Amino acid sequence: MSLLDIQPLVDDDNTEGPKREIEAEAVAYVIGRYCGLDTSGSAFYLVVWESDDPEVVHGRLGRISRTAEELIDVLEE
Repeated sequence: MSLLDIQPLVDDDNTEGPKREIEAEAVAYVIGRYCGLDTSGSAFYLVVWESDDPEVVHGRLGRISRTAEELIDVLEE
């Protein structure tokens, strides 16, 4: 479970469940890659973005990046 699943988003509190699931999977992918884990299974979930509006995807990438950065900082402590 990621911060995206348990913590309300200040800038977008209307994120739908399926979108949060994809965001959480993407954060897990970034953290897994950072830790050197096999993340090949994540590609299946992330392909869902292919049909989304580029602006919507861009907004989610910002949340994913911030969440992954926060978790990496915790891992580095």
